[in-house]
Amino acid sequence: MQEAADTWFGYPEQKHHMHLSQAYMLVGDTGSAYQAQEEALALTDSPSVTARALPAVDTAKCLRVDGDPTGAAEMAPGVWERLPAAYREGLIRSRTETLHRQLTGRPHALLGEARPFSPPHDRHRTPGNRLQQARRVSKQLQIFET
Repeated sequence: MQEAADTWFGYPEQKHHMHLSQAYMLVGDTGSAYQAQEEALALTDSPSVTARALPAVDTAKCLRVDGDPTGAAEMAPGVWERLPAAYREGLIRSRTETLHRQLTGRPHALLGEARPFSPPHDRHRTPGNRLQQARRVSKQLQIFET
């Protein structure tokens, strides 16, 4: 039986795996980070957009660590754009901004063009491009399926 609720310490196992994902990514152990992301998603029974988006942002950060900065720069805006505006702050925003600062060259510019840190009216991407990117991300991770 999987534990989907808070433990007697008041700390849900899903959050534990999300923190593990971040820790593993920070030390460069992306294989363990990917596993922690999968375990966090497996414990997410609710349609919580934040609980599903955080592992996706962490996956983008892992892609950068694994040597795929372009993949990371393509994935992060897709996650961001699928979120309702009210969910684009806090950890989602700070982790996406951190990723942007860590990228260089074309990937940095690509993520900057998506401008996920600016209000929607400041973006210069066409709706078709955003839709294509969102579909790619959704297909890769199935992050918003319950």
